[in-house]
Amino acid sequence: MQPYPGSYDYWQIVWVQIVLFVYIQLTTALTLYNQKNRYSAFITKPLGKVLPWSGRDLLIKIHAANGIIVFSLNVLCTLTWFYLKLSGSLSLWDIMLGGGETSVIGWVNVLVTSFMSLMLVFGVSLYKNNNPLTTLPFWRFEYYLSRLVHRLVFFALLAVLGYHIFYINKIYTAWIDWTVKLHPFSLIFLGTIIVGCLAFALAFVMLIEIPKGEMFTGEKRRLSISLYLSAIAVTAFAISCLTKPFDHGFLAGIVVTIAVIPGLLGLIPKSIPKAVVVKKLKTPDFLDRAVIERSEAAEEVINYTIEAWRNGEDWKSIVDYCGALFLRLQKEKPRDLKELNQVEDTGKAISMLTLNRLRELELTSSEGMDTELVSLRRSLLRGDAE
Repeated sequence: MQPYPGSYDYWQIVWVQIVLFVYIQLTTALTLYNQKNRYSAFITKPLGKVLPWSGRDLLIKIHAANGIIVFSLNVLCTLTWFYLKLSGSLSLWDIMLGGGETSVIGWVNVLVTSFMSLMLVFGVSLYKNNNPLTTLPFWRFEYYLSRLVHRLVFFALLAVLGYHIFYINKIYTAWIDWTVKLHPFSLIFLGTIIVGCLAFALAFVMLIEIPKGEMFTGEKRRLSISLYLSAIAVTAFAISCLTKPFDHGFLAGIVVTIAVIPGLLGLIPKSIPKAVVVKKLKTPDFLDRAVIERSEAAEEVINYTIEAWRNGEDWKSIVDYCGALFLRLQKEKPRDLKELNQVEDTGKAISMLTLNRLRELELTSSEGMDTELVSLRRSLLRGDAE
């Protein structure tokens, strides 16, 4: 059996790119979103033993470095594809506007390269926002804009790749042939479906969070149901390929179903617990002065804490996020690690103070809640720590 069943002259480059994108870039993206290490543990655990980083810091560096590699390989693949077409009998006009699957693949190449370029630009901006002390000369745009664009482009990228795989005849018929013949490359295809469905579910949840105003909350959606749905769907797909001609509409329906169900589950409202904070949290003595001196940043932290509390989020997630949020909002960045930790601790303390005051108010109904919350904001911003 030949190692590669396809006809690409540069198939090695293509498949290195696919494997890195699917099995490293998408799995680390899943972990970064829902903060559960199980999706990327196969790569973070061994690398954590030989590299000086660990935890989320290691994960971000893997995601960033692999993204740069995938982007570079994609540019190489796209340029090679266009070179081979142009060196033949086709002109650029024929390739892009001539109609047929060649033009479709040409536009897919252009769109994927453009989307990856945007993700690189705004992904680097996100890294700079989250790591303000980095000495590398990275550019930095506004944090919320960077995150919004990065997520929207991520969704568009997966949609184009899904169309490319499942709706271009010469591509999906090759996948089917490999699967029916049980070629080893079909294992990569099945893995791509599983991880791709999980990633599309992630992108769908991200998309529906935007109009709901939940894109920047600390709460992370559970996507584990997608894993079980994907496994069932892949089994059904494999069996159907062996017993009858493949229907690409059937596979497209599988992908959409696996993506939509977790997203719809995320729409189910959660009840607000009566007591988010289970115990009295200590408020540092310096907090009242910090709130007054940094009122704009403190107000953002207070507003976020109140909104997250109303959504029933876990108090630990709220406090941790507010530490990073308060740090990002500082006009003068910390000079060293010690000062950085102090700023983060201040943001956490403001959030803890707000949660304690919310607990004391015991707002269990919506009646009069808005008035009480407005009063609470004012008192906190006056520095009333006690």
